[in-house]
Amino acid sequence: MSRKVDLQKQLKMAQAQIQRLSEQLIAERETVQSIQSQLQKQLDHQQQQLADLEAREITYRQQFDCNPQPMWIFDLETLQFLKVNDAAIARYGYSRDEFLSMTIADIRPPEDVPRLLANVAQVDSGLDQAGIWRHCLRDGRLIYVEINSYAIEFEGRRAELVMAQDVTERRQAQIDLAVLNQELEKQVIDRTAALAASEARLNLLLNANPAILYSCEPHGDYTCTFFSKNVETLLGYTPEEIYAISDFWLQRLHPDEAARVLAEIPDLFEYGILKLEYRLRHRDDHYVWVYDELTLLHDNVGQPLKIFGFVTDVSDRKKAESQIKQLLTTIENAIDGIGITQNNIFIYANRAQLDMFGYSADELIGQPWIILYSAEEVARLEREAVPVFIRDGYWLGETIATRKDGTTFNQELSLTLSDDGVTIGVSKNISDRKQVEIALRDSEMRYITLAKTAPVGIFRFDLEGNCIYVNEDWCKMTGKPASFALNNQWLETLHPDDVTYTQMQVQQWLLANDGSLFQNEARILRDDGSIVWFYCQMRTEMNANGEPIGFVGSLTDISDRKQAEIALQNLSDRLTLAMEAGGYGIWEWTLEHWLMWDDRVYAIYGLPNQGQISKYEDWRVFVHPDDIAQAEGNAHIEENGIFNSEFRIWQTDGEWRWVQSVGKVQRDANKNISNSST
Repeated sequence: MSRKVDLQKQLKMAQAQIQRLSEQLIAERETVQSIQSQLQKQLDHQQQQLADLEAREITYRQQFDCNPQPMWIFDLETLQFLKVNDAAIARYGYSRDEFLSMTIADIRPPEDVPRLLANVAQVDSGLDQAGIWRHCLRDGRLIYVEINSYAIEFEGRRAELVMAQDVTERRQAQIDLAVLNQELEKQVIDRTAALAASEARLNLLLNANPAILYSCEPHGDYTCTFFSKNVETLLGYTPEEIYAISDFWLQRLHPDEAARVLAEIPDLFEYGILKLEYRLRHRDDHYVWVYDELTLLHDNVGQPLKIFGFVTDVSDRKKAESQIKQLLTTIENAIDGIGITQNNIFIYANRAQLDMFGYSADELIGQPWIILYSAEEVARLEREAVPVFIRDGYWLGETIATRKDGTTFNQELSLTLSDDGVTIGVSKNISDRKQVEIALRDSEMRYITLAKTAPVGIFRFDLEGNCIYVNEDWCKMTGKPASFALNNQWLETLHPDDVTYTQMQVQQWLLANDGSLFQNEARILRDDGSIVWFYCQMRTEMNANGEPIGFVGSLTDISDRKQAEIALQNLSDRLTLAMEAGGYGIWEWTLEHWLMWDDRVYAIYGLPNQGQISKYEDWRVFVHPDDIAQAEGNAHIEENGIFNSEFRIWQTDGEWRWVQSVGKVQRDANKNISNSST
């Protein structure tokens, strides 16, 4: 029994052990299965990572090969190119084989290689933003590139992945922009200074100019946005008061002018400029006539932006125009024919105009101006006169006019366009003057004949000073042919010592331009060495209209007179020497009691020669009071025309001196006394 119990215990223990072993075996099998599952997952993950790596490698390879920017990989030890993309081949011009046989130093300028080596030496890992470098293309050109690189391992080597972005144009643009900025800064400085000066001038102009400048809106009530300060003088309102009234301009237009003025405003928007005359109401309610010139300013898309203009007071002119109308009665009685047309139709003709053409007022008024001329003359006027008249508002010329009875006459016609658009024509019958002109042409022919036969040298210059004509006597005087005188060659006939002086005299006369006669004396040096003295006279030559057309003059041979003058001068010099040696002075006394003294007489009286003595009464002050009667008594002319007088004179230093005055009467050709002298 006891053993059975032991066996049962052992059996239970065995069963329990088997149970534990079974449970342990089950647990270990689950562990193995778990390990197997984990290993499978790891294997699947590694396989997925390998697939992803292969996909990324393909992507990276595509990104490298297809990148639009040049890229390459180089060995950090040898600097050898290991791989290049298509963009690098296209940009640098090297083939792939050429690239792979080169180092990165081969695409640098030699002077940049030391910097390159220093940069490569400091490469460690990660991103390297190396900045701007110079690279050489295969054709020798230099470009600027921005280098970004990344240290990698490539095929078991330490390598660098490089992307080169061409910044040549950007760098040049930056340089150009920097230069432009400098220029702009200078321009801004200069412009600022100019604007400051311009603003100062503008303020001065606005304050001093009688014209009133303004601006206003181009729509609605045309609200004023600016007025120069002088508007207060014209209208009695300050600019600030005007700004406060939006429809200021419309309110102050004269009722009789408003409709007309507003009807013309559209022309401003069509043509960009408009000129108006109208009346504005002053602050004290009287009206002022103004001239208004408007200009329309557009914005950058062509829309009206602002109206600018200036206004001037034309009240005085309007008043004058009114007075002119009142003077029509006077015009009616004018000697010259006066006709007024509007739109080419006569609206007025004075009596002289009607009589000149043989029409009555009823026959001429309302008719076109062309009835006064033949068809040929009308065509000529429309071709020659009308364009000038339209352009200038004035024309003056000559025509062949036709009377009512068909006869013609020479007419001088002036046309003037008035401010109110009418044409005022003034006519003169110049048939008599034309006859005079014919006579003048005949006279010119006689002048030519005279020039050929006159015993003086005659010449003509054009307005530029070129000689265009000389006569035969000029040729005889100079010994040169007429062709020698043309242009400025005539100067070569003058004595060398007289050339500069003569040119200076001519220039001074031309600059004076006072219509005076040019006169000059000079010498001609002939080829044989002989000298001819000449007296030159020259005047400006005018045409029939009083306009200068050149210069005409003459040369008169005065060689004989010059010889006489030289002899007379020699005699005068000897006489002067004798007078000075004898202590004599010379005076002259005219019948008008004017006295003229030489330097010696002034010296005798102790006076400087400043022209103090001019009248007989001036001389009398210096005579001793006790000797006046004697001096004046003995001054009576003797029968033989000689008088002799002694008297005392007072000198300015207070000394009285005795002098003897001897004189002789000078008589004219009729033996009448002209003056006396000693």
